[in-house]
Amino acid sequence: MIDGFRPETYVPGTLEKCKPLRRKDAGELLGLRSNMTIDELHSFLSSTFDLVTDPVERGSAHTYFLGNVVWHPSATTRILHVGCGVNNQVSHIKLCVSSDNNNSVFVRLPVTWPELEQIVANEISLQAGNRLLST
Repeated sequence: MIDGFRPETYVPGTLEKCKPLRRKDAGELLGLRSNMTIDELHSFLSSTFDLVTDPVERGSAHTYFLGNVVWHPSATTRILHVGCGVNNQVSHIKLCVSSDNNNSVFVRLPVTWPELEQIVANEISLQAGNRLLST
């Protein structure tokens, strides 16, 4: 990546463009980094948003739900899908509400805790809007 340049990227759930990432800011990022574990992220998501995982889901990825675990596409409560790599380090975060059948939307890592909090809040807001539309 060229210093100060990154392709057009939008904040999920909005038409607001992300701010350019400057190389000097990289050291100031406090959030997700290559050594953040799934356990640290799980603690953040469950304590801040009361998101839950499916207790029967196995493997190196976890899906986070708002309230009840509902997998059925017409009534799903999925918010995030988090994958991890070696040593349970977070490798990607997929935004389930912003994604569709043809396109996946991922959080650009690393991200600060306040940015992640806003991104997850936007996903929950989109989920709430989708529920209102389907009733």
